[in-house]
Amino acid sequence: IDWQRPRLARAGAAVTVTATVRTPVSERLPFTVTLSNDAGVLATAGMESDGTGESRVLLSFKAPAVRRQVLRLRIETKDAAPDNNEARFVFDAPAKMPEAIFLGDCPDWDTASLTLAAGRVRMKARHVYTGSTAPARGAGTEAVPNTPALWGANAVVILSGRRFAGFSDADARQLSAFVTEAGGTLIVMAPGAGSYMEALAPAFGWDAASRDVDATTLRLATDAGSVPFLQLGGGGAATARQLAALGRCGRARSVPAQQWSLLETPAGESLLSMGTYGRGRIFLVGL
Repeated sequence: IDWQRPRLARAGAAVTVTATVRTPVSERLPFTVTLSNDAGVLATAGMESDGTGESRVLLSFKAPAVRRQVLRLRIETKDAAPDNNEARFVFDAPAKMPEAIFLGDCPDWDTASLTLAAGRVRMKARHVYTGSTAPARGAGTEAVPNTPALWGANAVVILSGRRFAGFSDADARQLSAFVTEAGGTLIVMAPGAGSYMEALAPAFGWDAASRDVDATTLRLATDAGSVPFLQLGGGGAATARQLAALGRCGRARSVPAQQWSLLETPAGESLLSMGTYGRGRIFLVGL
């Protein structure tokens, strides 16, 4: 059984999970699919397979008011191997959908890609492009936060390009508190000299040294195969094969490995890493 579902939805919102059930070819088989959590059944649907080998079932429900929960898909049918008729996955249903702020010197492919990623998980995002001049500071829609509370209103802060004019040690301390105390997620792109990665190195203890890496292939780091957001296929082995088949990365930049190097060059230089600090985490991205 395979499934598709939104990663999260506001508590009480309508949600649809699509279950794809592998069924016997050239045989009609009645079955029931049930979706449940620890509190009970959320949705159920019964149907009969049409002999094509695959059946799709839509299960609709209202997201329970539980911040994080495990949902269980179960097929009930006559089956010689019933142990493979169940799947479990994590689902979040916050009272308020998380927000993100993209802070960069100008729009680029990185911000476009990350904007699409935020949209896929229904995260509200705003962009502040600072250019070469000092930006407005405060609570405005085109302003850069300047207090712990304003940074903390976001679940994710994404920093790209050269740091804005006027970025100070106080800003670095506030971003450190956003991660370690507020439990925020910080994503830092690594463009080179003048980057946010360089400016935040003292606060988080990184070695800020970084270099351009041209025309390299990617490999999955040894300990990264089970990281869910990296999985392109069914598990670490399939993901490693798909990454190897992507061909060469035209240009990248090495980043500090932090606690976990996730994607590397064949020589072992980290191009994507993750670290946990207090209640939050940081991703350093050199791709």
